Formats: sequence, structure tokens, C-alpha cells
Amino acid sequence: MLLNSKFKYETTYISTEPLDETSIKRRLAYPIKHQTEAYYTTKILDSIPEEVSNPSILRRLVVKINMADKAAEKIEEAKKPKLKIEELDKKLEEILEEEVTK
Repeated sequence: MLLNSKFKYETTYISTEPLDETSIKRRLAYPIKHQTEAYYTTKILDSIPEEVSNPSILRRLVVKINMADKAAEKIEEAKKPKLKIEELDKKLEEILEEEVTK
């Protein structure tokens, strides 16, 4: 299978046993296979995970993440409008006045 760096796959497992050190034990909203508590484990992978034949896994969810969208979000966050020097001076004066009055 070719790996496409444009996509990653977030896989969440619900299992009766912890799968790794990041597993978190939670009470289930409804019983799954007669279990009321289970461990949640989330992993981000570069490829679609193979079918897991672990009997302790109750549920599995795979979500495809478009990394190009994530990169675009980061670029938009980086382009926040910068404050003008006059506005910075005004805020600095306000802060200094507050410190002097204390």
C-alpha cells in the first residue's frame, strides 16, 4: 500500500483491556457485549490500520484526516492581524498606569 502523506488516520479503540499506556478507562453510556466500563485508546497512523484480531476490542472507529486542511488552518491562525504601534503604546500606558495606582 502506498502511503499518502496528505492523509492520516485517527483510530479509536474501545477495549476491555488497556492497549497501551495512553488507554483511559471510562464508563460506557450503554453496555457493549455486557461490559459497562472499557478502555479508550486513540492512535494517529499514516496508513489505514489492518483489521485487528484482538478479542478484547469491543468497537473501533477510523477517521480520515486531511492534512492539507490542517495546514490551511495553521496558516490562517498565523495570519492574525498585528496590532499597530499606536495601539501597543496605548495598551502599555494603561498597564503602567494600573501599576502606578496600585
